[in-house]
Amino acid sequence: MNMPPKVVHKVVYIGSERNYFSNISYRYKTTYPGIDFEFVEIDTSAESRGEKLFLHLARLKPVIIYIDFCSYKNEMLRLAELSSRDPLFHHVPLVGLIDTKEKAKGCLGAGIDFLYVKGG
Repeated sequence: MNMPPKVVHKVVYIGSERNYFSNISYRYKTTYPGIDFEFVEIDTSAESRGEKLFLHLARLKPVIIYIDFCSYKNEMLRLAELSSRDPLFHHVPLVGLIDTKEKAKGCLGAGIDFLYVKGG
């Protein structure tokens, strides 16, 4: 009997705060223990950015994307715009992470679905 392939849900974090993504991963694992998640961290201080990063995201096929706007804000805004307008990501929630609520307007304008103020 053929078993269906195991479904793995990819959660992607784009940013440079590894500890913050560890907290996100921990919350998913403890809140949804019956779901298989794969956590992918793309470090913006090391990875290519812009269109190359967008193509990398498309190959990953994530179920949710966290974009940390605390570093490389303009490039992350461009990535959010590209992702929010592309049909590949039509059903993929884009979560923006900011460090102050004053940055919310620009991020929402880039097509972010949800915003979270870190440490707020």
